[in-house]
Amino acid sequence: MTDQVKNPKHYQLMGGVEVIQVIAGSMTKESFFGYCLGNKLKYRLRAGKKDNIEQEIGKADFYSDLYEQYKHLCKTTQKTDCDKCKLKLKKQQCNNLKVAL
Repeated sequence: MTDQVKNPKHYQLMGGVEVIQVIAGSMTKESFFGYCLGNKLKYRLRAGKKDNIEQEIGKADFYSDLYEQYKHLCKTTQKTDCDKCKLKLKKQQCNNLKVAL
């Protein structure tokens, strides 16, 4: 599998953190599983329409591996109360974040 599938540079953040780690850490296991399944379906359904078909299928299949690799980072429960939110946000910002999610 190519680096474009397994380790694209545009998903690397500072300090060696990957975007997928941030995504997994912001979700419960159930949510993260749905995220990975949705991406797997997306890449399979569009295979050959954007990138090389082998690359698209490789991306789709890789989402199963990503779930297994990063599910340990997931939250155990979904918190919705702003007072329990770990982010240092004003209440309005937190409400906007909930809507975006």
